[in-house]
Amino acid sequence: MRKISAGILSLILITAFAGCSSDTGSNKIKSFEFENVSKMMVISVDGKRFEVTDTDMVQKITENIESVRFEKGESNENKNGFGPFVQWYDANGDLIESISVMGDQTIIYDGFLWTAANGNIDAELLENVFTELSDKGE
Repeated sequence: MRKISAGILSLILITAFAGCSSDTGSNKIKSFEFENVSKMMVISVDGKRFEVTDTDMVQKITENIESVRFEKGESNENKNGFGPFVQWYDANGDLIESISVMGDQTIIYDGFLWTAANGNIDAELLENVFTELSDKGE
């Protein structure tokens, strides 16, 4: 009887710990940390592509996204909507990461909607990229 009770107790504890880790695990919270970013590609909603190589501009956009912690929401699979698409590249031209910025509180990342848990995304900064690079004819 004690073996059965110990087995049941072990099963309950394992299940409880597994449940806790999946509910509060790192897969529900995302913070971005970009290393060795050389350039960015910013793609507007209407499909215009802008390569961003200006070090200050790359740093501002990167630091803004890195400063926000995101909470995972529902799947974006069957939803309409998208925003400017941002991609980070290293010096070899390899893609580091990509997200779609839906506004100052929401991104699409890895097929899910993610909401800012702290701070805001500076969506206006991305619009300024479009304006500045469009004015330069890039």
